[in-house]
Amino acid sequence: IEDNPVEVKYIDQNPEFCIATIYPSRAVPVDPLITGKPIEGYVIVGIEINPGEVQISGPSEIINNLGTIRTELLDIEGASTDVKRELKLQDYEGVYLSPGEQSRVQVLVRIEKIVERTIEYEDIDVRNLDSELKAQIEDEKISVIIRGSSSYVTTVKSSDIKVYVDLEGATKGDKLYPVKIDNIPKGVELIDIEPTSVKVSIK
Repeated sequence: IEDNPVEVKYIDQNPEFCIATIYPSRAVPVDPLITGKPIEGYVIVGIEINPGEVQISGPSEIINNLGTIRTELLDIEGASTDVKRELKLQDYEGVYLSPGEQSRVQVLVRIEKIVERTIEYEDIDVRNLDSELKAQIEDEKISVIIRGSSSYVTTVKSSDIKVYVDLEGATKGDKLYPVKIDNIPKGVELIDIEPTSVKVSIK
């Protein structure tokens, strides 16, 4: 009866013992299963997972061969803004979440618009010119057109990209040389260079 203690002599435990199997455990990264793609003109710039890994347990021959824990499917087809979802972790035979671990994770897919930007250069580097020669580049602005997600493109500084002409083996006289580009930042694509060549006077 509730609130009335029962004397031990009236309690019978059968069986008197049990067998517990203790498995090894390890931390495994979470791998979100994402399908589809953003609407045209937009791109995925990053994926955030919280938590990024979970502690699992199970037979060592199983968990040691498991590289990641995948989530249920997340479809981002046609998205034009960030997509945030709570996703359930997939079940794996013989694999168990350790005590205290949640069976769901938060996944954020960051999506941004693709933009183009033109950066103009008046000073062009000269490389590999013979030390006995001098070069004069005809006054001309060089326009470098880059493309990428808005967060990448807007942070590019003109000094990040190197614009130059390679004068290795050049001799005296006036000649057109191709404009070359170095150090395009990660996440940014070079679309065009205008003009593609400049007149150089070498004396």
